[in-house]
Amino acid sequence: MLFGLISGSYNKSMSGGVLRKVVSSFKNEVDTSTGQFTTSATIVNALNSLRIRDFNNSRNDNAYRGGWVTTRAMKEGEFVDWGNPTGEMMYEALRYFAGKKSATSDFSTSGSYDADIGLSAATWDDPYQSSSAAAAQWCARPNMLVVSGINPSFDSDQLPGTSFGSFSGDMSGMNVSDIANSITAGESGIAGSRYIGQVGTNYDGAPTAKTVTTLGNIRGLAPEEPTKQGSFYSASVAHFGKANSVRSDLKGTQTVDTYAVVLSSPLPRIEAKTSSGSRITVVPFAKSVGGSSISNSKGSFQPTNQIVDFYVDTIANSSGASGADYDASINSGRYYAKFRINFEDVEQGADHDMDAIVVYEISAEANGELRVKLTPEYQAGGIQHSMGYVISGTSKDGVYLVVQDENTNRYYHLNVPPGM
Repeated sequence: MLFGLISGSYNKSMSGGVLRKVVSSFKNEVDTSTGQFTTSATIVNALNSLRIRDFNNSRNDNAYRGGWVTTRAMKEGEFVDWGNPTGEMMYEALRYFAGKKSATSDFSTSGSYDADIGLSAATWDDPYQSSSAAAAQWCARPNMLVVSGINPSFDSDQLPGTSFGSFSGDMSGMNVSDIANSITAGESGIAGSRYIGQVGTNYDGAPTAKTVTTLGNIRGLAPEEPTKQGSFYSASVAHFGKANSVRSDLKGTQTVDTYAVVLSSPLPRIEAKTSSGSRITVVPFAKSVGGSSISNSKGSFQPTNQIVDFYVDTIANSSGASGADYDASINSGRYYAKFRINFEDVEQGADHDMDAIVVYEISAEANGELRVKLTPEYQAGGIQHSMGYVISGTSKDGVYLVVQDENTNRYYHLNVPPGM
């Protein structure tokens, strides 16, 4: 078994991926006499080099170099530690197996952010040529092992056939929108009213219910990243690689199998069991809706708040009377949770500190209902927050922004009026 590596880059954190090592034997990564990694272990050293790059870079105020971006999504090069264009990295891997021998020009990068920490770009070869490091025979099966966070981001605009741009590419026959349409047709439960940031031109920057007919024209994954343009095109790329031989110049077929290792969401996801036995999911969610030039108008950009800290006070009776956390003295033995969320006022960068803190209390009531109570207890800074949660598993699923961090009544179209 031979291994290569494509990773994202700091120089272009919103675009594609960079070939770090061509497919070759892993033997040159390990000293076989000691079992230790060698100093020239390209794959191992590249993975070890990944780190936070841009905190306090060219600044002395304990903030990221890009500072505060409050009125739009981030741009390429502004926040090198953010961006996970998974579908585009997978596309580049297919191109490598297809023998393209050079990087996609929109993904090709040269700059100090990668180089200064030892991340280099490999010279492309064709793994099926006898002169390559792999020198693979026609019968060798190409595979992709994709390791990613649960939410791809910014991978919706630079793929062949995208619904969100005009990228053409050079993989003959690939159209990610058409493939996503066919996936939708073959899978139940996709079409309908779904929580997503954008469907076609319908965009509100929030994980609100929108009418979905296909995976091919939606992006902004809910509830965590409705503004970050993450798509389902990674499924299209994987489908294309499996359904089509990536080589027409070799004997047999060279279809690509994809294996995915997905890291769990960094956001807390509270699953509460009601007294009637149903399970309801609550995810903390907040928006910045005023200050620092932010417009609170529907259709304008409002930053989705990052969750800096999650402090658990109490979680009890999550599995009923037989559970390890059962305590009959808490909420009469029914589910109860109390925790604090510390929100940052922008989506990326800035100082990532304490801008607003809210206490959440979630309790199962005797009548089968779930009670969610929020109490704001701290605020600092000049940006106003509307804070709440996204709830699912109820008869009234949706976004509920129920408190603000300052003693104001700033309008926002997702604010829940008192009494609802």
